Amino acid sequence: MAKVVISGREFDIDDDALKSGLESGTVELNLENVVLRTTEEDSTFQENLKKDAQSLGIELGRKNVLKSLGIEELNGAHKSDDKTLEVLNGFVQSSVSKAMEEAKIEPNKKVQELSKDLETLRNTVKEKENAYNSLKDEFFGYKKNQKITSTLSSLIPDNVIIDKSDMLTILSNKIKVNLDESGNIFALNNDGSPIKNPTTLEPLPIDSVIKGFFDNNPTYLKPVQGGAGGGDSTSGKGGKQTIEEFQEEMKKAGHALNSPGFVNEMNSRIKAGLLDI
Repeated sequence: MAKVVISGREFDIDDDALKSGLESGTVELNLENVVLRTTEEDSTFQENLKKDAQSLGIELGRKNVLKSLGIEELNGAHKSDDKTLEVLNGFVQSSVSKAMEEAKIEPNKKVQELSKDLETLRNTVKEKENAYNSLKDEFFGYKKNQKITSTLSSLIPDNVIIDKSDMLTILSNKIKVNLDESGNIFALNNDGSPIKNPTTLEPLPIDSVIKGFFDNNPTYLKPVQGGAGGGDSTSGKGGKQTIEEFQEEMKKAGHALNSPGFVNEMNSRIKAGLLDI
């Protein structure tokens, strides 16, 4: 009896069969209880085996769910998700109807009670949401004001004739600003629209706006010491602005005599020592 080794395993072969096979060029092995597969065939076999096992496991799972609820197997309901869901829906509806009947609660009355509870819950959630939004808006408003204050303060020249905190108050009254979605500060016109560069129509950088303000209002700056040429940047006594000059300036700015804007600006300049009255 000869032996043949295939992939490390030995198999017996009849000597006459081996001799006959060698003479004919084909050795035929009749291996009982042995299955031979190529690597590709075995991979396919293993994959299909897994799928079958998973399918069986899912079916058993559905069957156990139905069994745990006391539902007898109905026409193979565990064989598919759709059939299982159909049986479960019927079970739930039947259970709810039975429970309501036992509790002697009318369906409409129960629905009304649940609707009322749901509305109460919605109102509670809405109140919490409003409180959160209010707190969030307050926080972002605080951060916005902090950034605006910090930016304007940093742009005030060092040679202003009053304390920078007082100058910041004046700037805040004279120049209205806001933040865009990217957190960039821009100045506003009287109608609330952004002040734009006439050439590019882009919002004018805030530093340019502040510089323009001091260029147009040199009375807020200490006069340049020494130098020649050019007249005084201020008028009136000791560099102060006269009341007539102030009134003319306010008129051009659109502030009527004794209007709130007129009075506020006048008080600010008197406090800063810029106005001769």
